[in-house]
Amino acid sequence: YQTLNTIRIWEDWMPATTFSSTRKEAPLRHKECLRLSDPIHCRRNTYRVIDLSIIRANYLTLSKTKGVICVVKNDAYNMGLIEVIDTLVSAGASMFAVYTVDDAVRIRVRYPTLKVLILGFVSPRDIDTVTRLNISVIAYDTDLLEEYAHYTERVIHVHVNMNTGMSRLSTKKQLCEFKLPHVYIEGLMTHFSDTGDIEHSDRQAASFESILGSRIPYRHAQATGAVSMYDMNVTHIRPGIGLFRGYMEVYSTVENVTTYPAGTAIGYSGGYTTSETERIAVVGIGYGSGYGRSYKGDPFVVIGGTICYVVGNICMNQLYVSVPSAATIAIGDEVTILDNNQITTAMIASWFTTIEAEVLIRFGNRNIHTVYVNKE
Repeated sequence: YQTLNTIRIWEDWMPATTFSSTRKEAPLRHKECLRLSDPIHCRRNTYRVIDLSIIRANYLTLSKTKGVICVVKNDAYNMGLIEVIDTLVSAGASMFAVYTVDDAVRIRVRYPTLKVLILGFVSPRDIDTVTRLNISVIAYDTDLLEEYAHYTERVIHVHVNMNTGMSRLSTKKQLCEFKLPHVYIEGLMTHFSDTGDIEHSDRQAASFESILGSRIPYRHAQATGAVSMYDMNVTHIRPGIGLFRGYMEVYSTVENVTTYPAGTAIGYSGGYTTSETERIAVVGIGYGSGYGRSYKGDPFVVIGGTICYVVGNICMNQLYVSVPSAATIAIGDEVTILDNNQITTAMIASWFTTIEAEVLIRFGNRNIHTVYVNKE
């Protein structure tokens, strides 16, 4: 994979001495210094590969039975909002949900006609911008809707978020209470809090179904499995993580390999001590790059086809692994952190006592370079 990252120098001019080598060379003349438009190529030791064709395929599968409102909050789960939006639009997606006004505006600037829904709180001071750009908001508080009227003269398009058990930005009020002069109710929605709890989901589904008879253009829930299981009378599903399963791989690099005698303390606080002569490799990823710090069980990476178990305390930018005696491993070797085959997001989530969505979010940070591919 291409692993070069382009870094742009945001200052108009940079002093030549910033880039001088240790050899004695004539400094660059001022006109030869780097401009804003000059790229510098540097190799990242840790990177992720995002296969946009998998995201496209996931969307096409989900859209076979219901309309789809694609949830792309948090910069599309830290995958890159614009790259993901472009991919989904090319697959036929026409409606998106985000959490912030900022992300909604980014979509609107790129795609003037797409339907966009903001799932988070919208401040009254932002409502005029939102309505001017024809962006919809969720409704859960009638007092807030009344306050909006003081900040805009435009009709506000809302999706009333019914509280069937999530108890977040939602309401248990009657739908009629939201029928205000300056409000157009275009959507009715709910959020399943735990699809693994069948009894609780039964109650949520029944509660939502009891109000779905109204003629509202968009009726939707986020839990794709629950919608199918209960054959709910909704027009759309609202998938988030379901769009992005299996799309990402993460790789790093062996930075050092050393053989230590028995009794050697490894890492911060001597988190691991060798019990015999043992080879330890240092891998260039840590909690600062999204791997996590406190783990349970036996997390491992794969180097040249060999499973190497993580040992000791994980550092901000590095971690330690024990190298089997028969393995041939050297500095510079590629390390598989996540490949959806030997190492899955579910496995990493179990090692760090979290959920798959958080695993994906963690790996979307500036310490990991992103490479976009289409493998189909």
